Amino acid sequence: MELTGYQHILIFGGSFDPPHRGHIQLPQHVKKIIHADAILYIPAGNAPHKQHLKQTPAKHRLAMIRLATASIADAFVSDIEIRWPSDEPTYTVKTLQKLREAIPPQTKLTFLIGADMMRIFYQWHQSQKILEMVDIAVMLRPPDTAQALLENLPSHADKKKWAARLIPAPQIDISSTHIRTLLVHAKDTSKMLQPNVQAYISQHKLYQTS
Repeated sequence: MELTGYQHILIFGGSFDPPHRGHIQLPQHVKKIIHADAILYIPAGNAPHKQHLKQTPAKHRLAMIRLATASIADAFVSDIEIRWPSDEPTYTVKTLQKLREAIPPQTKLTFLIGADMMRIFYQWHQSQKILEMVDIAVMLRPPDTAQALLENLPSHADKKKWAARLIPAPQIDISSTHIRTLLVHAKDTSKMLQPNVQAYISQHKLYQTS
């Protein structure tokens, strides 16, 4: 993963279980608006808020997001969280610290999150440190509104700064949860998944049982 030639990198993390077309289209949309020149995808390791959930093995999620982004210019995938010790939760602040150490200091980093994550951002481990290390971009999609999201912030939050972080984005009605349900019941998901991801799922017989 060679990122030394870029001036502004958009970082997008997630379970990608499986990665769908929304995972590809939305970061590209935000990348254009904020004038980033690369997207770095980070499949989640042991996310603290998902440790109670059963996930597809990391090697498959990593392989699928690599396939999903293979044809996209200036899109990269990091296994930084996948390589984390299996008994340690992968806090976002630690991931970003390691990235900040590995990427040239003059490179701007913007961390992309959804409105659902903005609502609980100040509950994250060392959330203030995250704000000191990277910029934040928040995908604002219907039915969410800027006013509702800003009103939900705690009183100590800088609402003007958060307002500037909101990026209007199209509503794409696809979710990994729904796709998994469809796959369990052998339903068609071809409009939601890229062909090479669909082929990988079939080859490895993923999501065949609930």
